[in-house]
Amino acid sequence: MRVIFFPLLVCLAACASPERSARPPERLYFAVELKQHGLKVGAPKLLGYSERAIVVEKTTPGSAFPDYHLELRPRARGPGFQVGFALDTGRGLKSSEVSLLHGEERRLMLDDTEVTLRLLKVDSPEFRALVAPLPVTSS
Repeated sequence: MRVIFFPLLVCLAACASPERSARPPERLYFAVELKQHGLKVGAPKLLGYSERAIVVEKTTPGSAFPDYHLELRPRARGPGFQVGFALDTGRGLKSSEVSLLHGEERRLMLDDTEVTLRLLKVDSPEFRALVAPLPVTSS
């Protein structure tokens, strides 16, 4: 009876273990835009890694509370990424999750806040073109 019990225990332990990504963490760039009632609240540009939380907070000088607190949790999934996020704009915590491919942009509505999220891999030609300095022209 112990012989049957041990494989069952191993199977249960393997099935209960959290899913691990086969890929190493990737360097990622996020362009985020937050709007409330059509007015831009923030537009952070963030660098981070997949499989690690990225946190940004904006506070107006002299204010006791932040204008917003944003946490992104990117995880590698198939050819792209699953990005969980939590946003607190002082009107309560809102959270959601979205799937994004490299170069993709998504717009989401969370109550009265429109969130636009774009993801690029840092080592990509698209990212290098985005951050490349503009050519200097002489007059």
